Amino acid sequence: MMQTKFSIMLGTLAMIAGLSNQLFAQTACFSSDSDANAPAGFQLSVESFASFDGSESGDLASLAGLTTYRVYLETTSEMDFVSAVYTDGANGTVSLTSSTSFYMNTFGGLTVNDINPALFTFFPALEFDSHVTIGLESEAVGEESSIIVTGVSATEADWSDSFMAGGDLAIDGSNAMAGDGWSVPAGATNGYSGEDMRILLAQLTTDGELNGSLFVELIPADATEPESHQFSFSAELCGCTDDSASNFEPGATLDDGSCIYPGCTDSAACNYDAMANEDDGTCDYCCDAVSSSNPDYGVEVELHAVGGITGLRTYRLYVTTASATDVLSAVSGYADYPLNIATTTDFYQYLGPGGGATPAAWLADFATFPAFADGAYDSYVTIGTDQMADVGAGEANATLAVTPSEPWDSVFETGDDISISSSSGGAWFLSPGATNGIAGDDNRVLIGQFTTDGYLSGDLYVQVFPEGDQAQSQEIYISWTSPLCACTDEAACNFDPTALWDDGSCQDGPAYWGENLDCEGNCLNDADGDYVCDENEIPGCLNPNACNYVEAPTDLITCIFPEEGLDCDGNCLNDVDADGICDEFEEGGCTDPEACNYDPTATDDNGTCSYPEIFVLGDVPTSSIAECSLFADGPNATWQYVFTATTPDDANSGSAQTLELNIVSLPEGGVNYRVAKTTANGNWFFGPAEPLSVGMNSKTVSAVNFARSVKFQFSNGDGEFDSLALNGESLDDCTSAEAQIATCSNFTEGTNANWPFIFTATTAADPNSNQAQTLEINITSLPEGGANWRVAKTTANGNWFFGPAEPLSVGGNSKTVSAVSFSRSVKFQFSSGD
Repeated sequence: MMQTKFSIMLGTLAMIAGLSNQLFAQTACFSSDSDANAPAGFQLSVESFASFDGSESGDLASLAGLTTYRVYLETTSEMDFVSAVYTDGANGTVSLTSSTSFYMNTFGGLTVNDINPALFTFFPALEFDSHVTIGLESEAVGEESSIIVTGVSATEADWSDSFMAGGDLAIDGSNAMAGDGWSVPAGATNGYSGEDMRILLAQLTTDGELNGSLFVELIPADATEPESHQFSFSAELCGCTDDSASNFEPGATLDDGSCIYPGCTDSAACNYDAMANEDDGTCDYCCDAVSSSNPDYGVEVELHAVGGITGLRTYRLYVTTASATDVLSAVSGYADYPLNIATTTDFYQYLGPGGGATPAAWLADFATFPAFADGAYDSYVTIGTDQMADVGAGEANATLAVTPSEPWDSVFETGDDISISSSSGGAWFLSPGATNGIAGDDNRVLIGQFTTDGYLSGDLYVQVFPEGDQAQSQEIYISWTSPLCACTDEAACNFDPTALWDDGSCQDGPAYWGENLDCEGNCLNDADGDYVCDENEIPGCLNPNACNYVEAPTDLITCIFPEEGLDCDGNCLNDVDADGICDEFEEGGCTDPEACNYDPTATDDNGTCSYPEIFVLGDVPTSSIAECSLFADGPNATWQYVFTATTPDDANSGSAQTLELNIVSLPEGGVNYRVAKTTANGNWFFGPAEPLSVGMNSKTVSAVNFARSVKFQFSNGDGEFDSLALNGESLDDCTSAEAQIATCSNFTEGTNANWPFIFTATTAADPNSNQAQTLEINITSLPEGGANWRVAKTTANGNWFFGPAEPLSVGGNSKTVSAVSFSRSVKFQFSSGD
């Protein structure tokens, strides 16, 4: 049954503020179909009328995320008439479905009859109500007719119930009688197609996928009797379905005409692409205008080099062929078919070794000599070679035909154009059988190289043997004009104001004149103003005894002399005992590797070896260089402490050595450090002194291919640090003199008088607390009455377990707590701190 909807008098709404909605343009994507007998040109179309992006609020909140569609029947004449949308009770059915639901406004109805535009100001969502219609967007006026519905009851269930509740609309034999649906009477103006040749049949608002099928009664303009046909539409995934397009969408089911074909869209360009619909900036206007008496043959002008000769462009001229086996025999000219190769300026001619009107004397190796390098850009004529012919490969140098009355070759060698137009003519040609006349895979034969800053044009009379058959000789006259293509960038050094198009040849100063120069040939950087570019300066000292002596420097710098006792390479000047330590640097020290202050660089044991008992500092906040046994006594008062990174006995001593030291405080006056290392000959080299700074200090000694010693020397031991790493490995096993348990910060106050001191091995917060815990302590003395120690640990249930008390003994004491499968705390308790 039809649900009863109500309207309200406008007068009661006067106090409600007007609202407006924003419509979002969107292209609907639907395919259409019709029965086989439907008139040609008649089909359903679906148009997106409004779209809501989901941000709507207030009176439009109910529309958030929805889209309003309008379903039309497209026709072929303004006088085509639709009278009804209905079911015939058999094959003709009506169906409008959404994969979600339809929006139904409280003030709307089944048909457009209930849509009053005057209410839109007060109820803006009403405009987007879902309803059925024939040609009406709102209430009928004038000669229009309201929509007539049949098969709808006010008291019984009918085909409208589901749709009015937001569900699908279906009219078929299951819920309607033949003829049920909606219609307008004959002559109603809203039933005619009108100027846009389409008739609105429904408005549907949903956020789902829309599909539909309508059985429509219509009277085509050229008919007198009504006829009914089934029309349908289906939701599709729109996009570009052409896999050759740049925006091809593999999942698209319907081509929406959005395919993009990038390319040159300017028909005036050489590479115009008639299929392109989006210009990709590749238009090329620098092709040659070629005219040939045989369209299978032409010329091609190739930009071979830019700036090989400063400010000039080098072109190579080819004859193009029809076949890879075609043979070019001669290039000629005479009175009837004059030859002309011209430039708007002059041709560059190289006058050095290998130069000439042809490349017959040029060898590629010449270009490797700076004095001859310009010869690679010589202007010449040829057939198929750019250097002396390789006779062993069957090549031959081109032969010139020149008459005394027209010495075109010598004129060309002065930089002028090539012009051959006398009755006797002239040419350059190959002897029969020369392989360099064969076109090859690129279907072209080189006939000349021309270096100029002008623009080329010309006429040629060429002889070609198609596929090498001399009996089929072809004489072809070809003319061409090169476009005005050069550098169009006014900021470039080789800007050409006459150029119409840019050929990519623009050069800045370094490319034009050479590295580090501007367009005027001046230095880009010349801090001292000596006309020698900073990058080309040769720094040096004029004192022959200095390490940085240079015979002819352009930039004088402070002379650097070797340290006392060393040469400029860091080698000892005097080393009587050949131990790699300069006599001036010989120092005593501890030579016992087992001692805490063992110095592997010491040459004489001076009795200073010390053997303090070790206790692990663990997480002691800081240590000074002097207090940490990782640092040994230095060789002299200037360098009091030494950290040894590696010695020749270490198989990896040749690897890079990196020291990282995080300094937390420095004494007044600071602390310096430097590298001391042995060289390949075993001598010691000492790097420059550098100050330590608060924070992380890092120094790397590069890898070598020989065994060596590497040390880091420090000027005093008062610098404090909290981390030290060698090659990325943290070292925290500094040692100190013997200490009492009571005075060592690694031990904390115990829980009672029986166990006044505790050493904590791990806590439950430590992810590795379940592993075995071993404490090793070397006792040097015990108080009278001795001292005991025991284990205290938590069990799986969190309770504490206390092991038996055991006496400490003078010497090494070790105790291990076995690994478990749970997190726990482990402590070692001590009965005395003495």
